Amino acid sequence: MDVMAVAGGKGTLRLHTHGLLDLLWVPGAILEAEDAAEALAATMRLSAGRRLGLIMEIVGVTLEAGARRQLRALRFVSAVAVVGATDVDRVVAASITRGNPCPHGFFLARSEAIEWLRGRPAISC
Repeated sequence: MDVMAVAGGKGTLRLHTHGLLDLLWVPGAILEAEDAAEALAATMRLSAGRRLGLIMEIVGVTLEAGARRQLRALRFVSAVAVVGATDVDRVVAASITRGNPCPHGFFLARSEAIEWLRGRPAISC
């Protein structure tokens, strides 16, 4: 399972063993539009045209307005499971999923996010 750094090391991306994309942002990272755009481009390359579920871990991450806009435009996955640890993370998750037609959920545990994604039908948004 290869792991690639994205956004100048602010995050990592891998294809999870369950056939899911896994985008892990470094806790405390401040993400700008360019960071989100780079991560999304890498996600598209790694998925090779397949509509896969995406786990996005955002524990303690700050999203600038441009990064939120980039992430809200996410349309090439089957669903998005956002993993966080606090109420602030939940608010950040809401800011990037609001208005996006992809099925999405917020989870406090990666295992719950994986289970939810694996149970989703293979539809695209």
